[in-house]
Amino acid sequence: MTTRTLSGQNSADDFDDLCNLFVELESCNAPAELHGIICGQLAAGKRLSANDWIALAVEQMQLSELPDEARGMLQELYDQTLKQLLGGEFGLRLLLPDEEDEMPIRAEALGQWCSGFLGGFGLANPKAGVLGEEVVSVLEDLAEIAQIQLDLEESEENEVSLMEVSEYVRMGVMVVYTECNPDAPIIKPSTPSLH
Repeated sequence: MTTRTLSGQNSADDFDDLCNLFVELESCNAPAELHGIICGQLAAGKRLSANDWIALAVEQMQLSELPDEARGMLQELYDQTLKQLLGGEFGLRLLLPDEEDEMPIRAEALGQWCSGFLGGFGLANPKAGVLGEEVVSVLEDLAEIAQIQLDLEESEENEVSLMEVSEYVRMGVMVVYTECNPDAPIIKPSTPSLH
């Protein structure tokens, strides 16, 4: 049996691999929601040890245990997500289905992602009284997006709207992360130099 690993990019292939894993494990949860939970925890300033993260994932996936391969994939997901957040504004990629998938599937996954983010953020127990106005506004918007209409018709206008909403979610998460993690180092990608 070959060991599966993630790409390190939160790509659509990673989404598919995790969907397959969730099906194999008979989990009631969805990868988009679990990724939202990770991002919510990290954005609120919480950092989890490997054991705490796996325990949270097992609970959220409603499983009694995780095989080693699944444990490795989920740890990779956590590690690459933290790395992306530390990478700054353009580093984070939401773990969502491929753009070629049907629109209702992608819309549902985005709603699940937002729901997971709000749950993860709340679990991290940030001090609500100290959240800035912009963060509160983003959280309210994510709560609305979590209720996204699932019977979207395939049209160019809806496609553009879904992409814009996804980008808004991504940038909104970075706003929350930046405000709630003021001391977190931002890792700037190295720029190539001309010789």
